[in-house]
Amino acid sequence: MSQILSHQTKALELIPSEHENWTELTKLGQGARQLLLAGTQGLLGQIGMIDLEFSVGRLGPSDLKRISNELKSVMFRASGILAFQEFVSRSNTARAEEDEASSITEDKTGYWDRYTILQKHIWAREIKHGHDFDSLVPILAESSEELRTACANAVTGLKDWFHGCNSGRWPGLLTKYNQAKGDQRHAELVKQLSVLQKALEQYREVEKVRVIKPFEKFFDPVTGQRLQSGKGSDAPEMFAARSLYVCFVFSYAIDTFADRLLKLVAVIVDIDGKRPKPRIWAPSGFGKLGRKIMSKRHVDTQVAPLAIGTSHDPTSFDEGSRDDIDDNDDNETVQELPKDRCDRKNPDALPPSTAFGRFFLKFGKVIKFFKSAEGIFAMRHAVVSIALWVPSVCSTTASFYYGNRGLWALIMAQMGLAVYAGDQIAGFVIRIAGTIFGLLIGMAVWYIGAGGLGSGNPYGVVIATVAFIAPFLLGRLAAPPQQMMLWIMTGVTIVFVVGYSWIDTHLTVFSNAGVGVEVGWKRALLVIIGFTAGFIVMMFPQPTSSRTLVRKTLAATAGELGVVLAVEVEALLAEEARARDGHHEKVAFVGEKSDQKASPKELRVRQIGQKALVVAARLQGLAPSLQTAKFEPQLSGTWPHAKYVALYQAQMKILSALMLFIGAFTELDTKWCSILVHQTPFLNPNLLSDIFSNISIVSYALAGAHPLPPGLPRLRDRVVYHERMNPVSRYPQPTEAKSPETDVDSVADKVDGSSIGFVEVSLDILRDVQLPAHATALVSISSIITLVDEMAVIIRDLCGEMKFQGFDDFQRDFLDREEKAVGGGYNKIGMS
Repeated sequence: MSQILSHQTKALELIPSEHENWTELTKLGQGARQLLLAGTQGLLGQIGMIDLEFSVGRLGPSDLKRISNELKSVMFRASGILAFQEFVSRSNTARAEEDEASSITEDKTGYWDRYTILQKHIWAREIKHGHDFDSLVPILAESSEELRTACANAVTGLKDWFHGCNSGRWPGLLTKYNQAKGDQRHAELVKQLSVLQKALEQYREVEKVRVIKPFEKFFDPVTGQRLQSGKGSDAPEMFAARSLYVCFVFSYAIDTFADRLLKLVAVIVDIDGKRPKPRIWAPSGFGKLGRKIMSKRHVDTQVAPLAIGTSHDPTSFDEGSRDDIDDNDDNETVQELPKDRCDRKNPDALPPSTAFGRFFLKFGKVIKFFKSAEGIFAMRHAVVSIALWVPSVCSTTASFYYGNRGLWALIMAQMGLAVYAGDQIAGFVIRIAGTIFGLLIGMAVWYIGAGGLGSGNPYGVVIATVAFIAPFLLGRLAAPPQQMMLWIMTGVTIVFVVGYSWIDTHLTVFSNAGVGVEVGWKRALLVIIGFTAGFIVMMFPQPTSSRTLVRKTLAATAGELGVVLAVEVEALLAEEARARDGHHEKVAFVGEKSDQKASPKELRVRQIGQKALVVAARLQGLAPSLQTAKFEPQLSGTWPHAKYVALYQAQMKILSALMLFIGAFTELDTKWCSILVHQTPFLNPNLLSDIFSNISIVSYALAGAHPLPPGLPRLRDRVVYHERMNPVSRYPQPTEAKSPETDVDSVADKVDGSSIGFVEVSLDILRDVQLPAHATALVSISSIITLVDEMAVIIRDLCGEMKFQGFDDFQRDFLDREEKAVGGGYNKIGMS
């Protein structure tokens, strides 16, 4: 979190038009967010069984669970902080691409789409009035400086507090408690809580509205209504508000993050007062262990500690992974929520109606496991283990096997095997490199410590070994996980060479492995034999491709992102239904460990958060395979690594936007949910059908490597279409053509050509406390639509597209007639 705040502070000190610097800081922030997400997943995976062990420290299992729940909420809010940088960076990228496209001649392009031309005029009007990001970001930086500083100091204070809890546990248990030091620590936490609370109140009451100041000249200072511009009027030409609404995303994100951080600090203050000194904590949850073992609930191997041996297919999301209501939720409340959103049936068989049929259905899942990648890997592991073990028990080969340390080959074959071919080849390269480095360094260590060709003395050998192996131990502890095996293999091989050389020169053994160079080449040969055996079994029945894993996993996550969006829309419609029933209050959340009954809205938010974590875990787990897939032999052509990385990044951005959307949903009352549903085009049922259809089409096309259908609609154009052409739209159809410069799409009540839900924007609306969350929801949905279009373009490049002659010309002609009917004229290339 501290890194995310630091990168945001540096970004706010820049001018957004400095595209390269802004993009670089955004990438650094995204890397910090992935680390935060991975850390949160690791914490959630370990916290479930924390009350099953003895421990010593200030914090007990209940305290850690209470803190982890708050940390999970803070993590979601911290991810939202980065959304503002991503939106600005994406806007800069789009503008750069549009400027580049402007230089292309008409005979190369033919026409521009509605959205691109619309964006051009929005940018022009923002620059004209000084409302672009270069003008607004300095205001955001100045107005939020105090709050951001307070947040950074609070995060630093929490890190110091956790470090204090983790250090000196045994000494603190055995020595007398220092009351003065404990009171000072507690007073410091209370001070940080007070400073953060005051900074948040100051931001909400004074600083937050400063970003609206440049726009106040467009409104009547008495009535707050918008001044009418036109001929004979002194009122300024109406502004374009897209940058303002993106700035509202920043205001919302920093506000909600500070609010959740404030609650976390308050929890820490409470726990610190109750747990001043370390104590011994005994297990208290053996009953829970039994319930978890007997439970039929889904086990996610990315976040659960007891996932070994479970059936896990990374290329699909089964129904178990979607049944994720917390154990602590009230049963009556849970029954109000729908359980099954996917009526998936087997087209080749009816559901079993007898016990015998249900038994075979369960047995079929066991057979399915052995056909999966993990099942094939298990059989390969068994085959190679038995093949390299047999010589050790045969009378004719046992002596040779033990004399030449044949067990090394068996161990290396087992270690070298991997589920997917790319992972195995990458592991082979890393382990061979580690073995070579270890052999060279190990021989050098032995000859240095042994004094050339002598047998040496223990002191020289130990000193030389420790001096050379220390850097590799540090690398094992501090290096990224993908480099771990290199450091391990190097260090282990050094110890092997030195250790066996010492044994052979000082002890009488049945069979000598050799000294120095001799033991080195034997070790290298056995490593090669083990890896060769691993490669042989990898080829049968056929290699399990990492490239296929990447493609099918990205296809599955694309479809699951659509499911997450559907659940979010479902939650929004449920709140809209409450508004129709006359409930207009904002629902208060009670928290996961509260004794109060959680509302259906809160339960839905928990479900969506869990689903988002499952998808994030799946994407995080895929990241190494994106790199190792490059090691597979490219016999059928070069693997488009850059395309898959772009697709992976697009899905991570969609996930971030979905998390931002559900965060904004938690802040909206039912009245504003109703506005979002009925008075904006994003929740138009026809548009939602287009969105879900596009997501489903691209997901199935990528999973099966099928070409996309011809003329897959561009969702950005569909948004403009549904805004303009819908017969039940709030805006009447224009009777005469208008130029894009004077079109309503560029004024204050629009974002990217779509209504924000108000016919007439007033100063009171801009100052409404609900508007930042409302604007965040709109911008996040708009971003999701844009990213789905980007994802479709990438998959079209990967899988191809079905075409038939004349379709492109017909589509272009139809678009031209549509635009003439609506009076926009957006199909023209020439723009004044």
